[in-house]
Amino acid sequence: MTKKSSKKNISKLSSVWPNIENFIAIMPGNIYWKDRGGHYLGCNAKQAKALGLKDPEEVIGKTIKELLPNDAGNIEATDNLVMETGIEATLEEPLADGKTYLSKKIPIKDQSGAVIGLVGISFDITDRKKEEQKLKQERNTSQLTLDNILENIQGNIFWLDRNEVILGANKLQAEILGFRSPDDIVGKTVFEVTPPQVAEELHKVNQEVLATGRTVNVEELLTHQDGSASFFLSQKVPMRDYQGNIVGLLGIAFDITSKKQAEKLEKEKAVSEEKVQTMKMLAATIAHELRTPLASISALSTAIKVFLPALIEGYQLAEQHELPVSSITHAQIESLKTLPDDFNQIINSANTFINMLLAKVNLEQTKPTNITTLSMANCVEKALKQYPFNIGGRGLVQWNGSNNFFFKGDELLITYVLFNLLKNAIYYVTAAGKGNIDIWLEQGAEYNNLHFKDTGKGIPVDILPHIFEQFYSRTRHGTGVGLAFCKMVMTTFNGNISCQSVEGEFAHFILSFPVIEQNYEN
Repeated sequence: MTKKSSKKNISKLSSVWPNIENFIAIMPGNIYWKDRGGHYLGCNAKQAKALGLKDPEEVIGKTIKELLPNDAGNIEATDNLVMETGIEATLEEPLADGKTYLSKKIPIKDQSGAVIGLVGISFDITDRKKEEQKLKQERNTSQLTLDNILENIQGNIFWLDRNEVILGANKLQAEILGFRSPDDIVGKTVFEVTPPQVAEELHKVNQEVLATGRTVNVEELLTHQDGSASFFLSQKVPMRDYQGNIVGLLGIAFDITSKKQAEKLEKEKAVSEEKVQTMKMLAATIAHELRTPLASISALSTAIKVFLPALIEGYQLAEQHELPVSSITHAQIESLKTLPDDFNQIINSANTFINMLLAKVNLEQTKPTNITTLSMANCVEKALKQYPFNIGGRGLVQWNGSNNFFFKGDELLITYVLFNLLKNAIYYVTAAGKGNIDIWLEQGAEYNNLHFKDTGKGIPVDILPHIFEQFYSRTRHGTGVGLAFCKMVMTTFNGNISCQSVEGEFAHFILSFPVIEQNYEN
């Protein structure tokens, strides 16, 4: 094809799509257009450079076979499909040089509706694909880490669906049932892997967890094929989907056969310590594995923030020039602009609660390291400023900073105490669909008090005496360590925390701090 005939085709295309060369130059990405036979009629400077040409004029009349012989087959196939069907296509095009492009190809039609060519726009997404591969590798690494944890943890771990079909287990659990590998028990029920009498007892406990949604701790006796027996202390918890529906149960069992010979008090202490150590290891590992993808997401969010304005500008220019692009409303564009900041807020929230999780599962190690004289008003105001509120969450809190007092304490620990109280209060106010949160200070003769009151669901009278006990929780969102953590911190400050509540009306926490000399700052 000659440049003369090419110009005729360009003229023909221009009659269908006026001013094509004018706006192509300002569009983002690599732009090109071809005739019905696959000959290039033109392109922008970016596309010419990508094809190894110095000037866009050099592309005219050439085919993809002449320019990229190693990639021509797949590209021609897509081009022909678009022009034969008249239907636009969006696809990723990996090239032999290692680059990957995200391409959109649109058929060009004359006034009679006949396809006379196509126009394409491609964006270099090579770096994005590399990031995706990196994330995939990180997910595989996380899975390998989890597999290693399950392999080496000193306990039998298993999980079942609602029909008590085994979905997975660690090797120790498989071996104790007489199987070589966890794969050998996946898909089986408890009635297929244990004797009938044992299976019936396991079934009863499993059904209790699945029916009530409560965590169950129970000693279980397992009789082996050789007639020997083992005692296990099992904890079974419901597994839920994102809507809160129970979809199965997770169990962890510890062999306590040898401990049955020891004193009951020593046995319970040893089992409790083993459970706590297991929780710590899992919490630390989970926290570590979560931070890695969070860091990757943060990096991707930064990249999006850099390139998104140019993409939006390109879309708006395309829309102004009546290019056939999918419709995006002004509100949707404004939402896109805030996405990177929204991502960063979510990431900060996740990291904050990871820090809280690690602090709460290491209660005995969480001792004050920097005892100083602190202003309670300043501590509350900093906590309110740093807490990762959801949308509308800060508006629930009413804070009165008068009657300020000073106390001896650790600023980081008191911040985490306030975070725990905020987290619980916001949850219960939201769950109740009513109420707010009031925080105020009160000076006293021997103790100064921080009051923290929410008018949400309140606490049932039978639960109230146990709320500061470690691992005691009656909610899906709780772990039973948050308020125990608060109690421990207040004890180390020589203070106290108490709660008054009326179910359905309010929950009022009072944190009491010994009066010190430097006391008054209003």
